Amino acid sequence: PTNKDWRAEGAVTRVRQQGYCGACWAFSAVAAIESAHIIAGLGGSPWLDLSEQQILNCASPLVNPVYRSNACGGGYVADALDYVQANRLAMEVHAPYVSRWQSCAPPKIAASQTGLDVQLTSELVEVGQSREALMEAVAQQPVASFLWASQKLFDYKGGMLRCEEKAVTDGGHAVLVVGYSTSGSDKYWIIKNSWGPGW
Repeated sequence: PTNKDWRAEGAVTRVRQQGYCGACWAFSAVAAIESAHIIAGLGGSPWLDLSEQQILNCASPLVNPVYRSNACGGGYVADALDYVQANRLAMEVHAPYVSRWQSCAPPKIAASQTGLDVQLTSELVEVGQSREALMEAVAQQPVASFLWASQKLFDYKGGMLRCEEKAVTDGGHAVLVVGYSTSGSDKYWIIKNSWGPGW
């Protein structure tokens, strides 16, 4: 399709706030899992809220040397998805986000608390680096993605953000691509960030 917006289909959960912790990699992965869960009809709604903190704590080389991520020091979406594929991911209420690394422990779930947890059971697919490959993937479901963050991204206040191809960057940032438009003169991506609803 020439346009896709998963927000309009109720498949994008609410925007979260990662705070001063470089946990965008965990937020991007969890947002993709939440959207996939909703699209697959497995329950939930835009209010589905899975635990980023569990990934931050447990997808770490301090827990398992196969992981390369460094909790609040930045990480890899692939580590987060690999962790969830091998383990169950709790609801946020059972492992709430605290914006810092904690030791990896099973989430504490009181007998009075209900909710679901999820586990990835299908194969993870890496999307090619072309615009066309990303567009094809986003037409199927929102996609965890990486971009180079320039000062313009930090200063963004709304509307369409235009970035120069060779802008000076302040490092990488993981987001969720939830849509796109190729019709008209303005072609754009729609992203869900993890810098709070005011971004």
